[in-house]
Amino acid sequence: MCARVMKAMENSLAQLDYRVYRLARLLSEYLNLGS
Repeated sequence: MCARVMKAMENSLAQLDYRVYRLARLLSEYLNLGS
């Protein structure tokens, strides 16, 4: 695999991780408010 493809995959994975992290934070805040 060429380095450019590897870099693109790393970037998209990082963005996905960030999105999941933010979603989890929002969800936990929502649950804390609800309880």
